[in-house]
Formats: sequence, structure tokens, C-alpha cells
Amino acid sequence: MSRDVLVSFAENLRRRRKELGLSQEQLGARANIQMADISRYETGSRDPRISTIARLAAALDVSIADLLDDSRR
Repeated sequence: MSRDVLVSFAENLRRRRKELGLSQEQLGARANIQMADISRYETGSRDPRISTIARLAAALDVSIADLLDDSRR
């Protein structure tokens, strides 16, 4: 994943989680992902697999494209 896409993903992930009023722990439970990994994705320190992006998108009720969208930057 390119650095720009990773930064957009991290920002969109954090923004949407907060819009829904979820903690990282709550999102992790919804997506079956450890909270520490949610934190790493939100800081851009870890590249997610596409299957992970799909699980996060489903847990946040958005499309994969929404999580990767860089138009908000």
C-alpha cells in the first residue's frame, strides 16, 4: 500500500470510528481484530490486508472505497 493511501486509510478509519462513538476496543470487537492492531492501523504504522480492510469497513458500515478515499485530505 502506498504511503498516501495508508495515511488516507488511517485518517478515514479514525474519523469513522469516532463518528460512530466507538472506542478502538469496541471496533476491534466488531471486526474481530485486536485493539492494538486498530491502534496501529489508525497511526499508519501497520499495513492492513485487504481482508482486514473489508472487515473494518463492514464493522463501520462503509465501503472499502470509503476507507481508502483520499478526497478528504
